[in-house]
Amino acid sequence: MIKIIFLSFFVKFLQDVVYDGWKIKDEDFGKISSWGPDIILVVDTLTQMGRMAIREAMRMKKHVDTVPDRTDMYLAQNLVESVLAAIITSCSCNVIFNAHIVPLEDDKAIVKVYPHCVSNKFSQRIGGYFNNVWLQETVGRAPEVKRQIKTAGDGKMDLKTAQ
Repeated sequence: MIKIIFLSFFVKFLQDVVYDGWKIKDEDFGKISSWGPDIILVVDTLTQMGRMAIREAMRMKKHVDTVPDRTDMYLAQNLVESVLAAIITSCSCNVIFNAHIVPLEDDKAIVKVYPHCVSNKFSQRIGGYFNNVWLQETVGRAPEVKRQIKTAGDGKMDLKTAQ
């Protein structure tokens, strides 16, 4: 039987799941390093994780009631990269990161979309952490809305599927 585990989190996640082991009420999921291919970890969403990392960075620097500055963004990126690295290198389970997308224009005025997390530059690097990058699109209008998963890039977004 496949277990699907959903998380909405941040620093507590890293501590509990990666280092100490994750417990919810009476169920002990253990450390992610002990999870096998029968478990799917779903992080919903990478975008929200980035927002939480910014708030955590500001809390760490003790200026939560201001606008985040460049050093907050840099620290937030490092926090997210730490979580990504910990998950990707620690477990044998399947992992899905959902993310909202953000359109970004390059220096040639070409607009592409990227998974949104922390900052525009960081968003452009996110795909490098994963073997698969897919896009779920909603097509049509109610009541005939359909959702499609794209696995090949179309010029709008770089997608990939592991061989």
